[in-house]
Amino acid sequence: MRRLWVLPLFGLFLAPAPAHAEEWPAAIKGLKVVIPEAKGKKADGKSQLSGALRRTMTEAVGPLVPSRALEKAQKNLKQKNTFEAAALAAAGKEAGAQYVLAVEITKKKWLYTAQALLINTETGQVQMDFRSQFYKPGAEAGDRGTRIAKRAIEKLAELGASGGTSTGPVAQQDPPPSGLDEKLDDPPPPVTDEKLPDEPPPEAPPPPVEEPPPPVVAENDPPPPPPVELPPPPPPAVAPPPSNNSANTTQTVVTPINPADEPELFRFSITAGSGLLRTYGLSSAAVDTSNLSFSMKPSGLFAADAELVAPGVPIAVALRGAFRPIRYETSILGSVSNPSGSLLDVSGMFGFHVTLAGTGRTRYKLIPAVGARLSMANVAEHPGNTVLGSTALATVGGLGLRLPFNDVLEVSFAVDGGLILSYSERPFTTGSSGAGFTIGGDLGARIWISDSVAIAFDNRFNLDRVTFEGSPTRQLPEDETGQLSNASVSIRDLRSSIGIALRL
Repeated sequence: MRRLWVLPLFGLFLAPAPAHAEEWPAAIKGLKVVIPEAKGKKADGKSQLSGALRRTMTEAVGPLVPSRALEKAQKNLKQKNTFEAAALAAAGKEAGAQYVLAVEITKKKWLYTAQALLINTETGQVQMDFRSQFYKPGAEAGDRGTRIAKRAIEKLAELGASGGTSTGPVAQQDPPPSGLDEKLDDPPPPVTDEKLPDEPPPEAPPPPVEEPPPPVVAENDPPPPPPVELPPPPPPAVAPPPSNNSANTTQTVVTPINPADEPELFRFSITAGSGLLRTYGLSSAAVDTSNLSFSMKPSGLFAADAELVAPGVPIAVALRGAFRPIRYETSILGSVSNPSGSLLDVSGMFGFHVTLAGTGRTRYKLIPAVGARLSMANVAEHPGNTVLGSTALATVGGLGLRLPFNDVLEVSFAVDGGLILSYSERPFTTGSSGAGFTIGGDLGARIWISDSVAIAFDNRFNLDRVTFEGSPTRQLPEDETGQLSNASVSIRDLRSSIGIALRL
């Protein structure tokens, strides 16, 4: 029991030594550095990167010049939020800083690149142009801020050792990330300006070699063989001394191959929503609005569309369809009818994609198209058959405009119209030789939550007008008998839906 007091001593020896804070070069203490908020989107991790960058630089140089002072100077100089070295140097000098350390984050597909510029405000010269890349902003942006800070500290120490002069920026870059979870190596140690001698030191002379005494030759012994001369060894290769100007050192930069923006080849969407408006109007020269006209209440619908673009050729094939199960609620000829039915609207178009601006999947496109449209209204048999089923076939042409404002929001507009070549009714008719015209319009939006998946919003309006010849065979109200010859039918339809869209 008396020896238990030694256990705390063992604990002291076995306990891990406390971690020491990283030591920074003394030459950069007290430098006036300002670090504006990184340019980029919030989702790119600019807040995490800026916070880590400022913390590390504060540890190394001391208190930073407030970024608010730089913003005030930019406002006084009437500068916008810019990433130009000359403008940042002028604003940084007015804010009282010796150096501006600015970062801009850009995105190419899933790869983020943080470009850091270290700018001398007195000369306007870019002393460092460094890039660091990552895939996961939430997990890696802070680490890249620390990495950029260490690169800047090395450069500031180098400038201090060389008297603050440099011939220009040295382009540097992290090794390209090869996987989402791969951690990049720590930055190399700072480059020093220690001068090496122009010539290697002279070699010390070799010690004198004593010649052995001549051998004793007996009278009967044969004469000794002549000595064999060996060729002298080649002189040792001397590497040329490194240059003493570290600012002129050329570094090989390995630039990762970023996947280029590829043109879109296929897109598909499926949505669900409501038929907001459906009206059926019957009229003639003698009757402005027949009692056989009716309107429907909103009903659910399902819609889908697909577009395929030929590789290398801006020609596309687009298919679109909408299906709506419905129940008619009408009160015609003194009786209430509630027959069930369905509405089907299908179209197929050949389009030509004309690029107005942009590249890859961010192109603004004008899309002229031609094709055909089929619409069907099916109605179950009911007393009086006051509501007729119909089938219409039309040839249409249209013009669309697709506007991807950024990587997230895309808006599209389209108008189309054409001739109704065939219009038939069942089980009775409003007349014979039905023909007319159709016009329509689309308004849609896509909110891309990833490069391939989006939330889809679609709206569609159609107006079909058909003119008949002769008298109807359908049952008519008593006060309209004989007055609906050469009648006309107008059908207005408005629908809206929301769903999901995919593209490749």
